[in-house]
Amino acid sequence: MKDIKFLKSNLIAHRGVYNNNKGVIENTMLAFKKAMECEYIIELDVHAIKDSTVVVFHDDNIKRLTGIDKKLKYCTYEEIKDIKLR
Repeated sequence: MKDIKFLKSNLIAHRGVYNNNKGVIENTMLAFKKAMECEYIIELDVHAIKDSTVVVFHDDNIKRLTGIDKKLKYCTYEEIKDIKLR
């Protein structure tokens, strides 16, 4: 097993440094930039969607952050690229 001391000695920003209630939405470039400013390791979630595009999103369904009740795997990039996150 590789040396993983860095995981024990560095903070990890799960989905970036975010506060959804204050407009810094999880898994967005802004949340990742804030994590980088703090020199945190970034953990993120990726999904391959219907058209084989890979997107960064935590949930299997986009409802929690968009209000649209749809499974991510049934979305195309063209359908979701302009959806605003809450």
